[in-house]
Amino acid sequence: MGDSSSQLLLESDQMWVLLIGTIVPLGGYLLNKYLPWKSETVKGIAQVLLMAIAGTLYTALATDIGGFTGFVQQAFSATVAGLFAHNILWKPSNVNVKFGAVPTPTQAAGMSDAEIKALDADQVYGIAYAAESVFGGQQEG
Repeated sequence: MGDSSSQLLLESDQMWVLLIGTIVPLGGYLLNKYLPWKSETVKGIAQVLLMAIAGTLYTALATDIGGFTGFVQQAFSATVAGLFAHNILWKPSNVNVKFGAVPTPTQAAGMSDAEIKALDADQVYGIAYAAESVFGGQQEG
C-alpha cells in the first residue's frame, strides 16, 4: 500500500462558515418580522448584511484566519450559502413564511385556506402587492 493522503475540498473553517450562512436566514426572517420595514428590498439587504456579519464574526472569534482577504472570503462564503439556503431550502418548504416572511404569489397559491388564515395582515398585504406588481394591476375576469 502506498502513501495516501487525503485532502478535503474545503477547510473546516470554511465548512463552519457555510453552515452558519445556511442557518442565519432563519434569524433574519424573525428580525424582519418584528422590525417596521415595509420594503422587501430593505429586508433583503438586511438578510445579506446579517449573513456577512455572522461569517465575519465567526472568523474573528473562532478561527486563526487573518488579513482582510480572509475575512472578505468568509463573509462572502456565508452570504452565498445563506442566499442558496433561502432559495433552495427555506423558501420552497415555506419555512420563511412560518418565520414571518411575506409569501410569494407562487407560495400563496400552494397554501391551504387554514394556512392563509393564519397569516398576519402584513403578509396578506405583501401577497396582494406582489401579485399586483407581477400582473400590473390587471386581472382576467
